[in-house]
Amino acid sequence: MGGKQARQIMPSRLKVGAMVYDVVAANGLPDMGLCDEENATIAIRAGLPDDVERITVLHEAVHAMLYALGYRKHNERIVDGLAYQMVAVLRDNPDFARYLVAGD
Repeated sequence: MGGKQARQIMPSRLKVGAMVYDVVAANGLPDMGLCDEENATIAIRAGLPDDVERITVLHEAVHAMLYALGYRKHNERIVDGLAYQMVAVLRDNPDFARYLVAGD
């Protein structure tokens, strides 16, 4: 049966390497999102449309991954491109997404 799926709730925590980030919706951000490695927080601008919110969370997760790898200066075009392409690959290939997260 067709119908609109329930809105997925943004995760409140995200583990990246040894760090566990709190993920919060925030008002008054100058950008759509912010990854604060020092305080282990990912802030996402409150009220974004669902798809924009998802890509923004992934964008900030890419920043967190780069921090975990020891990179402190990030090229925003590369981070943004990776976030958009990762979402597209996972959405366009659901079997691949399930394969990636499957346990042994």
